Amino acid sequence: MKIVVTGASGGIGDALVKLAKRRGDYVVGISRGNSEANVHYSCDVLNIACLEKAAADVREVDGVAVVHGHGEASLWTKGVKVLTGEDFLEVFRVDVVGSFNVVKAFLPALKPTASIVLVSSTPGLLGDRYGIPYAVAKGAVIALARSLAKTLAPIRVNAVAFGPIETKWTS
Repeated sequence: MKIVVTGASGGIGDALVKLAKRRGDYVVGISRGNSEANVHYSCDVLNIACLEKAAADVREVDGVAVVHGHGEASLWTKGVKVLTGEDFLEVFRVDVVGSFNVVKAFLPALKPTASIVLVSSTPGLLGDRYGIPYAVAKGAVIALARSLAKTLAPIRVNAVAFGPIETKWTS
């Protein structure tokens, strides 16, 4: 299988790249940092032109794992009294608009039997006292997945809502 992994240089993305390669998949990595993918594109998910070029280069793919996320740790500790609307927009742009950009760019390359998996989080389902912009954006990712599933069938679109995973965020 040929799969695309965004956030390929981060904790979960890097682990997914390594796992997929071990099982024999050809992995296309997308991230701002380098990855161990078979081929890597240094794209920001907000740069649709870069994503479209990557999609045109790799052609047909079996799946897309949209694993990237906003990476500003200071937003996790900001309370309601300190948060601003811009804090929400910044996270929303990366997590939601970036996810949409990836799907849109790779849509022409997806086989009719392809799968798209978007990464949400349990705070997107349940809310949280910390990282409120993150929780809101991950809730929107779930809504995006549901809407894309209805629109893109027979391509399968799902969202996974991870709980805590040992990465730099939980240490």
